[in-house]
Amino acid sequence: DRDLNKALFDALEARADELAALGDVLSWQRLDNRRASRVVTYHDVPGTPPLDENPDLTSWAVETMVNWNDVVRPIVADLEPEEL
Repeated sequence: DRDLNKALFDALEARADELAALGDVLSWQRLDNRRASRVVTYHDVPGTPPLDENPDLTSWAVETMVNWNDVVRPIVADLEPEEL
């Protein structure tokens, strides 16, 4: 549901200081004209080797996903209904 997604995004953005534990620069993209929103971090990738053969990129992606899960999941679980 679009309204719930935007409410969740806004509640997370209001707690952005807690997401600083991710240690990454975050880009908050609310995307008002869409159902979804994004919170992303970017990582520079050299042109060679090909992306699918780049172990550094794979390691970064896995570590980042695990870290995001560990940090974001408890924050979302802790959101109160009045925050939505």
